[in-house]
Amino acid sequence: MKNLAIVIGVVILLAIFYMLWSKTLDKPTVVERTVTPLAIRGNDNVRKTIARQKEKEAEGNLQKVVDAAEAYWVENNRYPEKDLDLTTPVAYIKEIPKDPFTQDNVIGFKKKDKHNFTVWSIGPDLKDDIGDVAYDPSNGVFSDGDILINRKAQAIR
Repeated sequence: MKNLAIVIGVVILLAIFYMLWSKTLDKPTVVERTVTPLAIRGNDNVRKTIARQKEKEAEGNLQKVVDAAEAYWVENNRYPEKDLDLTTPVAYIKEIPKDPFTQDNVIGFKKKDKHNFTVWSIGPDLKDDIGDVAYDPSNGVFSDGDILINRKAQAIR
């Protein structure tokens, strides 16, 4: 409770400082000089933790798409041409999950041939490698590559 009071006090002081000085100084400069350094200090561990959490979320989302594609395979004896085939006309999945690293894009889907496909998330490097470069967390949390699952049909009929 005492820590909460300290945090609230600091926020109030920063707000008062901003209001007093915003009329004479450039507003972004005031914010950058007071708030940004406080937010950045010691933030590396927080960024890594958030990236790991998003990685786990991405893996779960990828598995949902894989499961839907496998259900499609059972009924059609082939994988879908594109991710939208999983939602219409038959809903093998309600909607293609969002990529947790962007929230603007959905999980990537690429059919290689009748028996193979790849699903991917852009990963912590925030660069879309279109599922061609695999992310390896042993190279560091923010290493290059996409988080991906390559799938090959288990039983070819």
